[in-house]
Amino acid sequence: MVYRAWLVAVALIRAGIPAFAGSDDWGHVKALAVGSNVTVIQTDMKSQRGPLRAASDEEIIVGSSGGGSDVTIPKARVVRISRHRATHRVTNAVVFGVLGGVIGAGITRFGVACAETNDGCRNAALAAIGGAAGGAVIGALALPDTAEVYRIRKK
Repeated sequence: MVYRAWLVAVALIRAGIPAFAGSDDWGHVKALAVGSNVTVIQTDMKSQRGPLRAASDEEIIVGSSGGGSDVTIPKARVVRISRHRATHRVTNAVVFGVLGGVIGAGITRFGVACAETNDGCRNAALAAIGGAAGGAVIGALALPDTAEVYRIRKK
């Protein structure tokens, strides 16, 4: 039962994040800030990852991650572009862990009055630990660190 509730929570979190909605509008690519970390997937399925140097109506220029020269990729060869944000997995794990613990303890505390039996207090502590663990997992794994900026539509 609790496991199912966590799955529903993860699904709701993922559904509420617009990071999974890639667009075939090249204007989103041109709007990216220079220096943003991007991955460009080409029509031959080769990928190029690095900082964005420039984007025009005809091409995108990505810096080489190995310190080499910049790579220019024509728009016609681009299948998908994703932007990478800085990951905050530890912070997310702590925040969601605390939130899960408080919610777990609160549900049990109000469901079973702690003053009535010692079992109520023990159950509240177990629910807090379980909620904290579940929240930490959701915070560390469920929140995306990439956003799809551009994707060609299948014809």
